[in-house]
Amino acid sequence: MLLLLLVAGIGANVAQYVTGTVLFGGMSGVVYALLAHVWLMSRRAPQSGFFVPQMLVVFMLGWMVFTMTDIAGTVGFGNVANEAHLGGLLVGLATGWYYSSKRSKA
Repeated sequence: MLLLLLVAGIGANVAQYVTGTVLFGGMSGVVYALLAHVWLMSRRAPQSGFFVPQMLVVFMLGWMVFTMTDIAGTVGFGNVANEAHLGGLLVGLATGWYYSSKRSKA
């Protein structure tokens, strides 16, 4: 889990930095990575003991899409680190896929 935390933190922040936004630095990308990792583990390797309610995943993805629209700024959410969220999500999906593949072979 420590390795996942480090990879997710670096991956999410690099994704945000590459887009040219330098005023960032938070853990929300890591949260997206952890949720994606646990969700994929629960789906692909149910014996792993990981579980995330399906509606939480729907909310997570819906919230990410909502904050990527102009509506979020209009209602006062301000700047959101969308690329960090997306980067974290992709890191979590990649690590979840990798570790669930290893678990299913064992």
